[in-house]
Amino acid sequence: MKALRRTLVAFSAIIAVMLPANAAEAAVSNYMRNPIGGVLYQTNWWYTSSTVSGTAPTGALITTVHWSYSLSNHSGVEAYLCIPVGCSKLTGASGVTTAFVGQPASQSWTFYFQVPASTTHLLSPPRTGGAHMVDVTYVY
Repeated sequence: MKALRRTLVAFSAIIAVMLPANAAEAAVSNYMRNPIGGVLYQTNWWYTSSTVSGTAPTGALITTVHWSYSLSNHSGVEAYLCIPVGCSKLTGASGVTTAFVGQPASQSWTFYFQVPASTTHLLSPPRTGGAHMVDVTYVY
């Protein structure tokens, strides 16, 4: 009887140790970063925000990315949100993308902006970028 009791206690301890590990594998979390800037001086030229790094547990994978960008004038702007392996074309000044689903959550994020036009000319006034936002949701 004592041997069975010890075995059950040991088995319960093993399960208790294993449960947090299994729960952590199914956990959902997020981080938010704020790249800054990008001043657009002329048409047909790509401008970037600062690059910011996200941190997540090893093995964490992206599920969704909420984003927004701030420019003094959004008219005619073509915008992309990029990580080192690819980009997502953005529509509007804010939204959600699933283009990065399954990518590692620890990424570097950069916005790219351009004002396409038939001729290259200076923008007057230049379009000033402010604080943009990347909110990455991930599972681990």
